[in-house]
Amino acid sequence: MQKAIHYHANHGSMRRHFFRKFMKAARPLAGDAVGKVTSKPWLDLEPLENRMLLSAVVFQPQQTFASGVYPTSATVAELGNGEPDLVVCNLTAGTVSVLLGHGDGTFAAPQAYPVGDNPDALVVGDLGNGHPDIVVTNFQSNSLSVLLGNGDGTFQPAVSVPVGSGPDALALADLGDPHPDIVVANSNDNTVGILRGNGDGTFQAQTTLPTGAQPDSVAVASLGNGMPDILVTNRGNNTLGVYLGTGGDTFASAVTYATGNQPQSIAVGMFNSNMGVAVANVQDGTVGVFLGNGAGAFSSQQTYMVGTFPYDVLATSLGSGTIDLVVANEGDNTLGVLQGNGDGTFQAQTTFPTEAGPTSVAAADLGNAMIDLIASNSSSGSVSVLLQGTAETTTTLTSSANPSVAGSSVTFTAIVKAPVATPTGTVVFYDGTTELGSGVSLSDGSASISVSTLPIGSDLITADYSGDATNVASSTSLTQTVTQPSLNVSAHLSGAATTSVIAGTPLKLKDKLTLAPASAAISGNAMAKILLSPDQTASSSVATLSSLHARLKLKAGKSRAFALHFPRTLAGVAAGNYNVLVQLTDTTGAVSTINSGQTIMVIAARTDITGSFVKFTPPKKAGQKVIVTFLITNSTAANVPADGFLSYKIGETPDAQVADVVTVDSRKVHVNLKPGKSLRITRAEPIHQSSYLAVELDPGFVDFANDANQANNTFVATNAVTVPAT
Repeated sequence: MQKAIHYHANHGSMRRHFFRKFMKAARPLAGDAVGKVTSKPWLDLEPLENRMLLSAVVFQPQQTFASGVYPTSATVAELGNGEPDLVVCNLTAGTVSVLLGHGDGTFAAPQAYPVGDNPDALVVGDLGNGHPDIVVTNFQSNSLSVLLGNGDGTFQPAVSVPVGSGPDALALADLGDPHPDIVVANSNDNTVGILRGNGDGTFQAQTTLPTGAQPDSVAVASLGNGMPDILVTNRGNNTLGVYLGTGGDTFASAVTYATGNQPQSIAVGMFNSNMGVAVANVQDGTVGVFLGNGAGAFSSQQTYMVGTFPYDVLATSLGSGTIDLVVANEGDNTLGVLQGNGDGTFQAQTTFPTEAGPTSVAAADLGNAMIDLIASNSSSGSVSVLLQGTAETTTTLTSSANPSVAGSSVTFTAIVKAPVATPTGTVVFYDGTTELGSGVSLSDGSASISVSTLPIGSDLITADYSGDATNVASSTSLTQTVTQPSLNVSAHLSGAATTSVIAGTPLKLKDKLTLAPASAAISGNAMAKILLSPDQTASSSVATLSSLHARLKLKAGKSRAFALHFPRTLAGVAAGNYNVLVQLTDTTGAVSTINSGQTIMVIAARTDITGSFVKFTPPKKAGQKVIVTFLITNSTAANVPADGFLSYKIGETPDAQVADVVTVDSRKVHVNLKPGKSLRITRAEPIHQSSYLAVELDPGFVDFANDANQANNTFVATNAVTVPAT
């Protein structure tokens, strides 16, 4: 599906010097996206819908694209690729360049097509083959070049069509046949030539209408009479000629209106409720506006100052809902925008820079849902693309030192970038919601601020860019880590490098803490905590082993040792390796954590509970119980008591194999055994057959050394007990 593109009035102009000829952009015929002639037999202005309404028109800085040698005219058309494309006349190269669009305001490299000598004006439209075609005026060749389109952005070789001498501008319109026809201004002949189209890309020989001296631009529009009318500017005698259509493809004699000095370009538009005309007066630096009466007649011109050497004028709506004027100021290297007030008057021009020598201007939506501007820059061999609206920006933020120390200076730098131009404006820096200083102006897209008052911890630093006339605002943040300042107190912890302790047993530490000035003498209160941590951070500590408050008054080079009081046991500390840390708050209130270099290995409390038979008394007759006596012993090598409930099972096995034990009784008993101590247990058990006795132990109060292997928990008598038969 083709993208709808809106085009505007169609005209051309020239300056009389072989290598210094200027031509404003020719516009495709109003109608569909490729300029196909509609039911109206003249060039008309389409209403522009769904455009963003702007109180002041803003354009982004130009993007430039190489086009060819000395481009004098450019237009926009969709050539079959579904995107707005550019077509450019290259005067001294004798070519037409096609720059296929990407749909985002950018274009591919130009593809050149040879035409005649000094091509200076062009139009794009469907000449009857269903594709967009190109028609070019060749000033030195006294001809037109017709390039039929293939519908894919490429074109067939140019076919020459003879016209009058010095063809300088042209318009494409249906003058009533109903095929696309061509109206051409023959500057050296002082005529307007009319070439009737055959509907297949070919044309009949021209017929002519007399004009004033050196006609330089031409347009076709209905001025209120319901028929196509022709308008011509005559540069040689400073007049505007109006040829009203009389029907039957004929035109009345010209009615002329005085213009400014050297009228070079013409634009037609609904400046109020009627069709009006704007003329670019090159030597005066003005645009003359003629308001129509709705019947083909016009008032005297009202002039508006523009730039130096305005070589082209365009009438279009840039989004306000009224018709605006855009001027190519060749001497100033600018495009001037005069916003329309809707009553036939215009505001003072606002200018936007181009490259050197803008001689034509075109307008179209290049993909951003706004009307954008395109200028051909004859002296630069380029076209300038000015996208309407503001550009997106990106802001990056860096810190000169992250993390930083409280009280030290940190410089934050914001870099703001835009797709084309370097952004201007200001950046405001924040710590959280607190503004840091005041707004900082951008210099070459950069703004910096230095601060030394950030609070200790994690600070969210934000840089907010304000935006400017052509660039939108943007923002970014970073997290700045601010640490305590370096201490003026050093600490040393005495004691063995590595200490082992069994969980739950006494902790036998006798360390001392020695404090000394880090540099100069110190005086004031200090606080120290001895922490146990699986890593080297105080936040991960699992226990505070000791703490002290000390009043210090020490000269440089002196120190003071403090005895530390440690807990009796490490209750609730899991087995593992731990670092001993000193968390020190010095006399300035600064807090720091020092790794003492000591480690404590906490060993899990485990017990070896073993059992052994003392004796068993067999029954004297069948049905009696066996009296069993056995010992439960705490065999742990370390000083770990066995304190808690212990379950045991008494069973029998015919072959002294643990796997074949059958339980005959289960019991639970409370034990409290120091290492090496035993508990004697005697039980009477119903043993029904001669077998070996067995006891299985399951202590539930501590880790049991034999838990991993159930067979190791069971002890079996070495001799079988004999039970009388029934």
